[in-house]
Amino acid sequence: RHSQRARGHEVVLLRASDEPEAAAVLRDAFAGAGGALPEAGFDWALGSALRGEHGLEARMEFVGYYMRWVFRTCAAHGLVIGVRAASGGALLAVAGLLPPGCWRA
Repeated sequence: RHSQRARGHEVVLLRASDEPEAAAVLRDAFAGAGGALPEAGFDWALGSALRGEHGLEARMEFVGYYMRWVFRTCAAHGLVIGVRAASGGALLAVAGLLPPGCWRA
């Protein structure tokens, strides 16, 4: 596993086996779980039935599915990095990176 310590946390290159945990972190961040502000683009994309329904199970399920796709796309065509807590190793943050020119629709 590739990693680097920074400010007491470990920055790691995530693998396919990290997908469920990484997708959950991304889902919670983008869907607005735990009082976080949701990504407003999902209100537009999901339409009036789920607009503003940030805690609704159907919205969380959709955003979770989308974040699994994001993880897989970035892992296949770029890379996915995460930040793990120094104590316990819980995944705190995730970033998917796609270098220019690596994606072809």
